[in-house]
Amino acid sequence: MTAETRGKRRKGELTPKQQAFVDAYLQTHSARKAAEIAGYSDPVSQGWSLMRTASVADAITKGKEEMRRRNEHLEDQVLQELAKIAFSDISDVVSFDGTSMLVKRLEDIPEDVRPCIRKLTLTPGKFGDRVQIEMHDKLKAQELLGKYMDLWSERVKVEGGDVPVQIEQTVTKLLVEDRIRMLRGEETYDDL
Repeated sequence: MTAETRGKRRKGELTPKQQAFVDAYLQTHSARKAAEIAGYSDPVSQGWSLMRTASVADAITKGKEEMRRRNEHLEDQVLQELAKIAFSDISDVVSFDGTSMLVKRLEDIPEDVRPCIRKLTLTPGKFGDRVQIEMHDKLKAQELLGKYMDLWSERVKVEGGDVPVQIEQTVTKLLVEDRIRMLRGEETYDDL
């Protein structure tokens, strides 16, 4: 680096400290925390100021877009795995011949059913091996899918009968929405 180029940056290029701030912000979603992690002396005011710097804001926007692209794929994978568990059938894993139940060979179990098996235990015995199979909880998977698709509403007993009421505890809902935004790389409620 020559004396003429030292200290000069291209327009929009971040300093190493600003880049550290951007990286920390993308993880914490808090300007104050990101400024602390990046080593700024006054994290509250400097974090606030950095968020308004064009090159930093652009870098954060680009980082969030990249996170959003990655998280969309991850979200799809999670939903697919939950759906496998939610709609799994034990007959894909065991067969019943009228007198006994037999565990199918691993290669006979469809690939999309294998993730539904939580635990397989083989216990040797004097009359043959004993196999125990534990599947993942279908009801829990169905509940999670239902929550994701917002299928459930609670019923509250009110004088005069049951009235469907959407239970919304504002603080909990905001925290859940904030967490979802964070996972998707979107803007969250910052604790500045």
